[in-house]
Amino acid sequence: MALIDAALAAAEAGARPLLSAAARRAAEWCEKQMEFVLERGKPEKTVAMKVGSDRHAQLEQEVVERVDVAIRSAEELWAVKFMNFIVGTNQLMFEGMTREIPVSFYHPARPPGDVAVPAWRTKHTFEDVLKYFKVTCHTLPRSQEQLLLRYELQEDHSLLEEYRFTYDARWFKDQIQEVLSFWIGSREPKFVAEEERWKCCFCKFVSDCPMIASMPRC
Repeated sequence: MALIDAALAAAEAGARPLLSAAARRAAEWCEKQMEFVLERGKPEKTVAMKVGSDRHAQLEQEVVERVDVAIRSAEELWAVKFMNFIVGTNQLMFEGMTREIPVSFYHPARPPGDVAVPAWRTKHTFEDVLKYFKVTCHTLPRSQEQLLLRYELQEDHSLLEEYRFTYDARWFKDQIQEVLSFWIGSREPKFVAEEERWKCCFCKFVSDCPMIASMPRC
């Protein structure tokens, strides 16, 4: 079964959607680890991971007011995800700043159909939301050529480093296509490169990984 189907099945069961930018980054960290996550579930968060999540939430609250939405179906789960993207994108374009825009992959091979979204108590259906989502994607301006990445210390949020780099549209598209080939099951997941096997010291699935036999003890 393609991993994209496993992720959609998890969403239908009420789990958080895994076809997201965060999932893509996790696959870049280690595709084999992502396969384990989809098959066995996410391991419990570490203290450092919880601190990082809390920091993201703190920064988001500076510019975004979150509201609770009762979700009763897989369609509502994805609809809320798309609506968060639409609202965040509008805030970015009209106010110049937003945080935590959810970026998810839409899989056309699994159309959601004309399913009502009762949680919003409006006439809009999932198909309407998907249409607005696509329109919003097309209204986004092109990315600036120069981008900025900041690293901060968890302990006191002090700045560690700023990294400026040039946006390369072709490289980005190639990376997306490579990741999608993994998600749709057209190739096997890759293990980490030899020079990055230090990552295995932090992996909860290391004892079950086929590569462990060739890796030195951490």
